[in-house]
Amino acid sequence: MWLDVDRAGPEAGGDGADVAEDARMDEALTRARQTASQFGGFVAKYMGDGVLVEFPSAVNAVACAI
Repeated sequence: MWLDVDRAGPEAGGDGADVAEDARMDEALTRARQTASQFGGFVAKYMGDGVLVEFPSAVNAVACAI
């Protein structure tokens, strides 16, 4: 599952060094890790304002997304 964090990272028009952007991304990563783990998933990679989460099955990914 791919997540895009709203108003974070250079894609949002910032330079990525803004403290508020960093805080939003940290919070988003924490939530993604916690939620994904409830469905057997994990954060595989993050870059900029995108987060890639892997799951053992598509069923788990859809259940997490809902």
